Amino acid sequence: MQSFAHCKTGKPVGSVLFKTFRVIPCVLVLLMLLGIDANARLFGQRITLSLQQVSMPKVFKSIEAQTPYRFLYVSDLIDKNKLVNIDVHDRELEDVLAILFDHTPITYALDGYIVVLRNKYAPKKPDTKVNSLLPPSPVEFFNRYNEPDEIKGIVVSDKGEPIPGATVLIKGSKRATSTKADGTFTFVGENARNATLSVSCIGFIGKDVNMEGNRTVVITLKGTSNMLDEMVVKGYYVTTNRMNTGNVSTVKGEDIAKQPVMDPLSAMQGRVAGLEIDKVNGPYSGALMTVYIRGRNSIASRLEPLYLIDGVPFPVTTTAIGTGAAAINPLNNISMSDIESIEVLKDADATAIYGSRGANGVILITTKKGKGGALRLNVEVNTGGTSPARYAKLLNTQQYLAMRHEAFNNDGKTPGIKDYDINGVWDTTRYTDWQKMLIGNTVHHTDAHASLSGGSAGTQFIVNASYSKDGTPLPGDFPNSKGAVSMNLSHFSTDQRFRMSIGASYMNNLIILPQNDPSYLILLPPDAPAVYDKSENLNWQNSTFINPFARILATSKTVTDNLLSNASLSYRILPGLEAKAGLGYTYIQSTQSNITPLQSLPPSAGTDPTLRVTDYGSRITKTWLIEPQLRYFKKIGNHSVDVLGGLTFQQTSTADNLASGYGYVSDALLGTLSGASVISGVAQLSTLYRYNAVFTRIGYNYKEKYLLNLTARRDGSSRFGPGRQFGNFGAIGGAWIFSNEKFFGNKKAAFSFGKLRLSYGTTGNDGISDYKYLSRYTSLTISYQGVKGLYPTSLFNPDYSWEVNKKFEVGTELGFVKDRILFSASYFSNRSGNQLIGYNLPNFTGFGSVAGNFPAVIQNFGWEFTLNTNNIRNKKVTWTTSLNLTSAGSKLVSFPDLAKSSYASSYIIGKSIQIAKRYHATGVDPLTGVFTFLDVNKDGAISKPADNTTIMERRRQYYGGISNALTYKGFQLDVLLQFVKQTAPTYINSFGAPGMLFPDGTANQPQYVLSRWQKPGDITSIQAFTQSAASAAYKAYINAQASDYVYGDASYIRLKNVSLIYKFPDSWMQHIHIQNLQLYVQAQNLLTITKYRGVDPETQSYFPVLKTITAGIKLTL
Repeated sequence: MQSFAHCKTGKPVGSVLFKTFRVIPCVLVLLMLLGIDANARLFGQRITLSLQQVSMPKVFKSIEAQTPYRFLYVSDLIDKNKLVNIDVHDRELEDVLAILFDHTPITYALDGYIVVLRNKYAPKKPDTKVNSLLPPSPVEFFNRYNEPDEIKGIVVSDKGEPIPGATVLIKGSKRATSTKADGTFTFVGENARNATLSVSCIGFIGKDVNMEGNRTVVITLKGTSNMLDEMVVKGYYVTTNRMNTGNVSTVKGEDIAKQPVMDPLSAMQGRVAGLEIDKVNGPYSGALMTVYIRGRNSIASRLEPLYLIDGVPFPVTTTAIGTGAAAINPLNNISMSDIESIEVLKDADATAIYGSRGANGVILITTKKGKGGALRLNVEVNTGGTSPARYAKLLNTQQYLAMRHEAFNNDGKTPGIKDYDINGVWDTTRYTDWQKMLIGNTVHHTDAHASLSGGSAGTQFIVNASYSKDGTPLPGDFPNSKGAVSMNLSHFSTDQRFRMSIGASYMNNLIILPQNDPSYLILLPPDAPAVYDKSENLNWQNSTFINPFARILATSKTVTDNLLSNASLSYRILPGLEAKAGLGYTYIQSTQSNITPLQSLPPSAGTDPTLRVTDYGSRITKTWLIEPQLRYFKKIGNHSVDVLGGLTFQQTSTADNLASGYGYVSDALLGTLSGASVISGVAQLSTLYRYNAVFTRIGYNYKEKYLLNLTARRDGSSRFGPGRQFGNFGAIGGAWIFSNEKFFGNKKAAFSFGKLRLSYGTTGNDGISDYKYLSRYTSLTISYQGVKGLYPTSLFNPDYSWEVNKKFEVGTELGFVKDRILFSASYFSNRSGNQLIGYNLPNFTGFGSVAGNFPAVIQNFGWEFTLNTNNIRNKKVTWTTSLNLTSAGSKLVSFPDLAKSSYASSYIIGKSIQIAKRYHATGVDPLTGVFTFLDVNKDGAISKPADNTTIMERRRQYYGGISNALTYKGFQLDVLLQFVKQTAPTYINSFGAPGMLFPDGTANQPQYVLSRWQKPGDITSIQAFTQSAASAAYKAYINAQASDYVYGDASYIRLKNVSLIYKFPDSWMQHIHIQNLQLYVQAQNLLTITKYRGVDPETQSYFPVLKTITAGIKLTL
């Protein structure tokens, strides 16, 4: 926050706990070495000074730099020309003050962390207080002895922290001022003995203070509980929800901290309207995720939003190899404990300031900053377990064997020599629950975090260290562990003209996953042999069994080092005119090694050393950013104008190294190339992306009723050819706060806030690979006379240019009952044109396609609703509720010559872009027991494209979340429910035909299949069992997988998060010298309610989402 504005399955439990909790004594030892007493009382501050011939105010500043104390005094009390000497070492504050003011006419009193100075020889003023026997307060103490020619005060938060930028005015006059960086303010020459000061600051509840004859005052403001006045980070500036003309959703760091997850995207599921988040490869820890803000708006371009961490772009790139289950989520490389808030920018007004980079929306991640005051040490540790949230109900051994025998009977066949599951080769009395065996383990989840923060009024710092570890519940050790350190230093000059913020973070992340997803092996026959033989070796049962554990031995190890750094410098040139520069640098190095040991292969593969393989890949991504800016703010009467102009210079370079090693003499040597006898596939690839822009923003505010926001930007991208590299884009947003109109005055008791807003804008999109407009060549693997040749792989297209997105939104925001009930509704319609896709080319060209722009238009549209209520709020109990709901869709508006293109089988004009053309299943024939389908062209056969005319739309009809937060005394309970209404493929899409034993060894089925057709006349939706690929039933099953029969209701309600916290009373904490102590329990994905016919309605794969339950402790010293 910018203060000027607002204001086998794992290691033993003991080992994990030991590693987790040892961070606490390490931090405590560090504190002792620093000699810090975090529990120091008022006079416990230690000070060292060695100053010669300096003025008294300079001594005060030196003390303020070492302690959280601030000095309050009238200017004529101190003789600024008198120089003093002071030399003290490690002395307490009271000793230093006694030495400093010895033999001077100055004495002092304390009000919290404020040192109030006065003239001890001044004549005492008459005491008008009724109870004169009571000792005076520090402020009264000051006022009795100082002359009334100056008003002096300080504004602090209810936590005792100074509030800079607060507005202080004398009611009934035109005199007004703002508090300085240290929270102080001064009125010179104002006789305000009976005046009233009005103090206000965004983010705090304003108050009026009657001076009552006093000349100094300490004013404490409480933070606002009104969401309308909470700060919103929006582009290069900040505003409040009340004054926002765009659509921005915020997830607070405190809500993120209540969830035992490893990446910020997982923490946002169900919390933001219009935000869809899904894991690509199932719930593997650290797995790649897809993120859509308001759906898909492009055919072939990248759809991920722009990610910014403290204003610096974070490249969302996978590893160099990045295949199979090993494709990882880059945002896994962010420390969860460092996050202060996450903003999601959605409409044109909010995103246009970022130009083409924000074409698909923007996600801003703001990290924690230091706060002034005494040193604070925060330590938090939690530990628990992670396991699958739900399981499919599969056939047991008896049911499975009965299915197989029935399949043979239906086909008129008998088991053959390779039907090991029922021909007597395997033990038919065995039962193995392969779900529990393969994906049902419990992985320990551990998280530890420590931070040290503090500083003076002008300089604040924070240092963080964290360690997190969980994993994927597969047999063996598949960890996702990361350690991180970070820091931030902020400084404000005493005159508030110069501001600086510097931050840096480093993280190391280790993820080990299977090369290929083994979860489909949960469908192994339940009577399959044991995994290990009597000698504890992998059991292959005389080559009759595909051992699932062997597949898991082929692993992918990814190590990522992530360095993020940023700096923000600003200087106020003139009142209202500020120059600013944003700097950033990101360095990400990811190294991935995929190993295939001989042990992972069946004995039939042989023992040739060349079967042992290491595929190695490394990727280094560097991004630097420079953004100089100039801002001018002016308020004239009821008019406020805020003008911002700036430049963006960004460069991202990527360097990949690829190689494969073969011929290892031992599995132990895998993982490096040095042990390989043969190295091949060596390749070095590099790309360079440059992006420049000039932008401006004009904000206008009239009487806080009429708001206007204009944005313009000219973007330049290296991804397009000469003459096509630059594009002009912009947006306009406006809002009318009609509740501030005079005619609305008598309605505010029940209807407290009302706003209408509208926005429209265009942004470009260059979300494509680098160099696509160029002719590209690839070297031949075969050389001629020692020279390798080149062959062309793509054609040059000089006309390749920007995809254009046009965004429109209209919305309303309403408040009821003094804003205890806040409701918002938004309708959006986005159109994307000039699509960046591949043109099909004739075969004689030698190329299948050429990259280019196509005049196809896609429209995204929908509604978003949010509701926030303060149900109960009193001294003992608070209860708040938040609801978000999104209903959205898409449509292909136009696509010239679609029927002649390669996209004809995927899209239909006027329909969603998330469709599938399918056969129409008409049920199971009661006579034959096989699926039947609609023969559209009446030719007696079911075939494409004539008969696959049924359109199935695979999307979420609506989705959202409901959260409740309840506090009672020291207890706090938070509950988040996520809900999704959708249609999606069911089990039949991924399960084989019931009764079949497939070459990969899978054969089991869900218990749904027991309601199958058995005899003529049966009415059922499940066809007869079959075991032959030549049977009519099997062919019908293949057609069923290409029909609408596959689709079913995949809606669900999920208990996404539960957090229960107990905070010990402050009165207890004082006795043990601890500022804060909390114990808590957290749970993620605790319960799912669904009718989905499959393993999990969210993943729609063999692997369900993971459930995590942890317990922890958090303390502040």
